Amino acid sequence: MEDQIVWLSPLLILPGVCLLIVSTSARYGELHSELHHWLDGTDNAAVIAMTHLLQRARLFRNSLVSLYLCVFIFALASLTGAVLQFIGLPHDFAVFVISFLGVGCLGFAAFSLIRESLLSLAVIQAHVRAAQKSPQ
Repeated sequence: MEDQIVWLSPLLILPGVCLLIVSTSARYGELHSELHHWLDGTDNAAVIAMTHLLQRARLFRNSLVSLYLCVFIFALASLTGAVLQFIGLPHDFAVFVISFLGVGCLGFAAFSLIRESLLSLAVIQAHVRAAQKSPQ
């Protein structure tokens, strides 16, 4: 049973990664809607906001690609461990190395999402400045 725990461990992380994918995809969709809203504006605030939105879009894309890669790597780690165990070869080290790569991808995705969250403040500030300048 202990041998199976080693190669099943990467699969235990997948539900959390999938939740990150769902939430990131939803936020990415909202970003598209916001970008279409700003495309109608032609003032300076709209140009600044669109620049920030494009930067955010790149960060979301990087995060999603990294999260999808993370899912693939964790699945590969488990599959590798199961195959190596089935044919009777040592599998602990291989599963550890491949899982470590998956955790690295997860860390990169989290870092990109943190950067996006900080950048979204600039978009909010652009919205506020535009609202303050527009006549009501």
